[in-house]
Amino acid sequence: MSSERDSAPEQQARPTSPHLQIYRWQWTMVFSITHRLTGLYISAGMVFLSFKLLTLAFGDAGDFTYLVMFGHHPLFFAMKVIFTWTLLYHMLNGVRHLVWDSGAMLGLVSARASGYIVALLSVVFNLLYWI
Repeated sequence: MSSERDSAPEQQARPTSPHLQIYRWQWTMVFSITHRLTGLYISAGMVFLSFKLLTLAFGDAGDFTYLVMFGHHPLFFAMKVIFTWTLLYHMLNGVRHLVWDSGAMLGLVSARASGYIVALLSVVFNLLYWI
């Protein structure tokens, strides 16, 4: 037995939820997406760090020496610099979210300004760390 819905000749398509192609990109959106991406990069970096620590604990000296030599490669050094930046950005942005949870700085201007401050401080702190 078919229902009225099944027998309707041509139903209008139901509207779908908005998606990223509809929205105009804003800096607060970029900061939010960057926060999520830095969390992913931190997770991947922690897997490598765990591998390195397990090699130190259970491997022989040659395995760890190989990892240390690999760590001095310019590409790996760049990955370490990016990793420390992601840690700093994610931490500072987490503090920003804690401030928002208190009900402060929720306006558009202050939200944008705090995002710029977080981005700037993460770069400055990363440079200071590596200097």
